[in-house]
Amino acid sequence: MVGFGDPSPRKLSLQGVEVLTIRLSEPAPELVANANIVPQIAFEECGRVKLAPVIENLTGLLTGTRHTVESFSVEF
Repeated sequence: MVGFGDPSPRKLSLQGVEVLTIRLSEPAPELVANANIVPQIAFEECGRVKLAPVIENLTGLLTGTRHTVESFSVEF
């Protein structure tokens, strides 16, 4: 094994998409690879970021909102 393909998110299509590639220095027909693939939902475009993970972005928005609201708590 000499390397792995690009792990960045990919947009799925009806034709399918490669989600994991392994580069070998020579053919190895006896190789068996098991991979735990975790599908995620992503915003197609979020500002300048393409395929931005939904969960990470919503968590960041929640944290920022909570921080903003709490910063005004001394006013009430």
